[in-house]
Amino acid sequence: ISYGPEKIDELNIYEATRQAMYEAIRMLSVPAEAVVADAMKLPDLRIPVESIIKGDSKSANIAAASIIAKVTRDRYMKSLDDEYPGYGFG
Repeated sequence: ISYGPEKIDELNIYEATRQAMYEAIRMLSVPAEAVVADAMKLPDLRIPVESIIKGDSKSANIAAASIIAKVTRDRYMKSLDDEYPGYGFG
């Protein structure tokens, strides 16, 4: 899930991130029963939400999700580097 610069400019980066999280939760193939988030409040969810400040250092779930997100981003940036050489995306 990704929002382009126009959406981020419209909402602001924090709110665009929150909306992307809501969308990601809605798209799960197995409905979430609860959510643990790194500092982000998600008041519109109707399931339990625990928002943990510095969550990646306090929650194994958040730490694992952070690693998965970084590896996924790194792979995406590598694919952009292959597609658009010379920009240093890799």
